[in-house]
Amino acid sequence: MEVSSVRILKVCRHLVIWITIIGGAILWLLLPNQVPVHYGLTFTADRIGNKELLLVLFILPFFAYIPYSVPEFHLDSEENRLAIEKKIKKNALIQLITAIILSIIVWIPLLLAL
Repeated sequence: MEVSSVRILKVCRHLVIWITIIGGAILWLLLPNQVPVHYGLTFTADRIGNKELLLVLFILPFFAYIPYSVPEFHLDSEENRLAIEKKIKKNALIQLITAIILSIIVWIPLLLAL
């Protein structure tokens, strides 16, 4: 895998995370002070709380920055170099997918609270 494709995956991950943080913060400012913070099985709000309870959601996207596999840096042979490049690409792809999933987890409660 080329280095440029890994760089594209990392840039996309950064965009997803920071669009979620900035857009979510703007949306959070528009929320009323009392918002539904829990929904029951029938999708009716069964718990109301302050909008500050939703601030914890903004921590979630940063978990996408955690590396899932740390490649070994033994470049003794061409095989090791190719294996490391493959691990780096896989790690970048997993981090992007994680960022997207965590961003969805942030957006859903904010949009439901509007």
